[in-house]
Order: sequence, then C-alpha cells, then structure tokens
Amino acid sequence: MRLVVVVDSRIWLPIGLPAKFVADLKKRFVHPNPDFFRKRGMGFATWGTPQKISTWEEREDSLGKRVTLPRGGAKKLRAACDEAGFELRWMDRSISSPVRFDGFVVDPKDPSKVLYDYQIAAVDLALEKRQGIIRAPTGSGKTAAALSLIQRAGERTLVVVRDRNLLSQWKRTASGSLSIPDREIGEIGGGKFRPGSRLTIALQQSLYAKGNRLEELLRQHSFGMTIVDEVQTVAARTFQEVVDRVPSRYRIGFSADETRRDKMEFLVYDAMGDVLFEITRAQVEARGTVVPVTARVVSTQFRADWYRDASPAERDFTRLVEEMSDDDERNDRLFRLVEELLERDEGPILIFTHRREHAERVADLELSVRRRIPCGLLLGGGADDQRRFQEDLVKFRDGKIKVAIGTYKALGTGHDIPNVAAGICATPISDKNKQFFNQVRGRLARSHPGKARAFGYYLHDVAVFPRQVKALQSWNDGDVETFERGEWKPAR
Repeated sequence: MRLVVVVDSRIWLPIGLPAKFVADLKKRFVHPNPDFFRKRGMGFATWGTPQKISTWEEREDSLGKRVTLPRGGAKKLRAACDEAGFELRWMDRSISSPVRFDGFVVDPKDPSKVLYDYQIAAVDLALEKRQGIIRAPTGSGKTAAALSLIQRAGERTLVVVRDRNLLSQWKRTASGSLSIPDREIGEIGGGKFRPGSRLTIALQQSLYAKGNRLEELLRQHSFGMTIVDEVQTVAARTFQEVVDRVPSRYRIGFSADETRRDKMEFLVYDAMGDVLFEITRAQVEARGTVVPVTARVVSTQFRADWYRDASPAERDFTRLVEEMSDDDERNDRLFRLVEELLERDEGPILIFTHRREHAERVADLELSVRRRIPCGLLLGGGADDQRRFQEDLVKFRDGKIKVAIGTYKALGTGHDIPNVAAGICATPISDKNKQFFNQVRGRLARSHPGKARAFGYYLHDVAVFPRQVKALQSWNDGDVETFERGEWKPAR
C-alpha cells in the first residue's frame, strides 16, 4: 500500500487508512506527562493535569477531518510505515521563498577567520535534512553557523529567540556577517512589528501574543527558513503554537542542550525533529575557542532547616533566596572571596545572583562604597538599567573595573565577555538544573589572550543542599575542586 502524506507546517495523513495502523501511529505521539506524575508523587491534586500529552491532532482541511502529526515526527512515521509494509511518499507543500544574501563572513573585523570543520559539517547536514536540531556548546559559534546556513540556503528567514538580549545579539551579528544594514533586518518584539524583506528576528512571546498578527505575518511574508535559537524553549506552550503554524521548508533548531528540567523535551523532538549534528565541548576546547572551566566549591555555614526539612511540594525557593541575600554572614563570605580572588589577581570576576535587589546592594553599597572595590551592575529591565548595563559592560571588558554583578537571567544568554577569569554563583543553582549551570559555565569559558582556564566559584550551603557537589561533578565532567588543608584539591 502506498501512503501519500502532505507536509506543510505539519504532516497530514490521508483519509481511509487502516484503523489499526492509525491507532499504532497515534501511540507514538502520546507521552506520559511529567507534571502529572510530579504532582501525584508530591501528594498534590492532579485534576486538570492530563496524565498523557498527545502531539497528534485531528484537523479539518478541504478534504475533511484528518489526522495530523508534528513535523519533527517524520522518523516515527517512517518506522511505522516500514513495520506495516507501507510505501511512504511525501507531497511537499512547505514554503520556499528564495532571496539573495550577497555573502557571509565569520567576522567582518577579521577576514582571515573561517568556519571550523564542525560548523561546516553541521550546516551541510542541516541543508540536506532541512529539519532537526544542531547541538553545540557555548563558544562553538552557533550563531555564525546559523548565519552561514541562512546565506547558503538563500531563503527568507525567520529567527525566533527567547529574549531581547539574544535579539540584539542576532541583529548585531547578522548585520556584520551578512552585510545587511540594520534598517533592513526585521524585528518583532518590544512593541515593534517590522518584518524584513530577507531576515526577521522575533521574540517567541511576541509572536504568540500577537496571534492574529502572526497570521498576518505569515500571509504577507512567506518564510522559507525558520531558525530557533535555544530550541529547548520549543516545549513551552507559547512556542508550540508558533512553530506549529510556520510551514517553512527549513526548520532548524540550535541549542547547547535541548533537554529540559521539566522532562518535556519529547515536545522539542516532535516539533523540531532529532539531533542532526552535535559539536562537543571537547572539540571546541581543542580548537581553543573556549577554555576549560573548573568548578570550585566554597562552603558556607548558612542554614535553612525549614527548607531542608519541607516536602518538595512545600519548598519555597524564592523565600530561600531572599533569606540568603539578606544573611550578613553569608554575604560576608562572598565579599571575602572577591577580595581573595583580587589579591591573587584572579580577575575580572563576574558574580551571579537571583535577585536584582541583591545585585544592586552588592554593587553600589557593599563593594563600591564599603570595600572600595568598583563594581559594575549588569541588570535587565528598563532603559536606565540597559544604559548602565552597556556602560559597565564596556568598562568590565576594557579592564577599567575588575568586578561586575548581575542576575542569572540578565547574564544567561546573549553576552560575550571573553576576558572574565572567574565567576561566583552567589545564590544557588538547583541540583537538578544542569541547563542553568551550563549557561553560567558558558559565560566563563570564552577564550581570551593569556586565558588558559577559568574558575567558577560556587557558594555551597552544605546544610541546605547536601548533594550539590555530586551534581556539579556530574555536570562538569568531574572537574570540581574543594579547599582542603590550604589548597584546592579534586572533590571526593
């Protein structure tokens, strides 16, 4: 039996397929809902939370009601057809919208720079397969590879990003690498709705929030390529509803790690497809574009028995971080660590915290005034915050200040700070949040002249998170040290 399926933004199955085949195929797109089992395990009510999540749907078109599958599920469809003995044929109705990009350069300021072999291999495979995920660590040149892909595909492109930092970085890099004037790069987000004739960069939340505007965008501007940066966000409902409506011929995601803390990465794979190509951290370190990062554990005496002894469902992490930020003894350990690093000339130092109020107090009072250590403040937010962020970032990069502090959110993505030699996690990363740790490590790992290794110092509240060291060892390939008898030694 020949099975002819239509592909646009989804995969459309023909009417009249054998019921047993359809039932088996649907099962491949039904997943246990981790949120349901988490709530049940914690003793929470589960009403309103489905036990399973389905990514197949029935949708109506001119031929009637049909079963549709997410486009990333093509591999599972092929497997089902092979098992049933069906001959699978594709009717491609995805969108191609050819445009011309005059050329691509890795770095307009340095014409000698070229793509590395692993970047070229990733782009080649993306052009061949047209759908899937490129997994690549921070410092591997994801954006450069993506821009090369855009130029070589020659399609009107929609780039979807999750925050304004990434949007600004994409605009800046695309303008130089593809020689496109800023005014010709479309932008959607932050109150702007200005599609570009060749390249448009959009915040995913803005596309979702402007549902009718998205339809208008897709009617007036056919995108032959959609690129998703930080593709792990595809599992969020906002992005699911966006990507499911874009019928681009090429749909490629990029991420350092597409898995998710909520265990819903199956939605990423169903929407975007499997990992096509992986660039490893070892490859990037061997090229010298990033340096190894050693995690160093600095113990504190802070206690929060109310948090440690509570059930997982009753733990209030926001309250915990507030208490940590207000604890004088814990903060004093942070300040002494900064002084020790500066005495050893182990700077510049980038400090990460959860709360902007904590960052403001550390930068403008505790360090700059009381300890006379000039400290930059790197926060997201309004125009004044952004202005100071950029001013202090320039001073930090130029070495005019040796210390800067910002929130994890503001520093997480979209900033290249290669000269940073040490980072301090002033408030905790959950021992289940590997992606969060990877973002911090990525900020420290960029190569810089004279920089052979970076160090990430982690304030470890032993009485609160007794398993944190084991988590760090797992996340950082065992490269974790503790201070014993006057020297740093590998953690046991």
